[in-house]
Amino acid sequence: MDVRTSSPAAADRVRQTFDEQLRVQVEEGVDFIVGETFSWLGEALLAVERARKTGLPVMVTICFENKDATMEGTNAADAAKSLLDAGADIVGMNCLRPPQHMLGTDGRNAQGSVWVSGMSAGRLPDSERKA
Repeated sequence: MDVRTSSPAAADRVRQTFDEQLRVQVEEGVDFIVGETFSWLGEALLAVERARKTGLPVMVTICFENKDATMEGTNAADAAKSLLDAGADIVGMNCLRPPQHMLGTDGRNAQGSVWVSGMSAGRLPDSERKA
């Protein structure tokens, strides 16, 4: 379910929250905007929408929980393309997954040459750790 279309009132609250956070960050003099750990593509797209209004470069990353798709079911490449089309300068994947689960799903084929961010989980799953 995409918050942008499923609940306009909720989408407006999300926009207001992002605007408040961005106002403080810009006032403090940030060089670029980073939005991360979005499981829902619709929310990530709202983040890009609001962050673009700052005039600063924008990086937005998605986290994939138990499969290589957003909570709405969008695969990594399509999610990356949507974020780029919305105006993100850098897209990527972060958290919840160790590096070996991120390889091949980072959206590099989304749209030609693009900056891609990959911030994996800080440790391997217990089943893959050496004793």
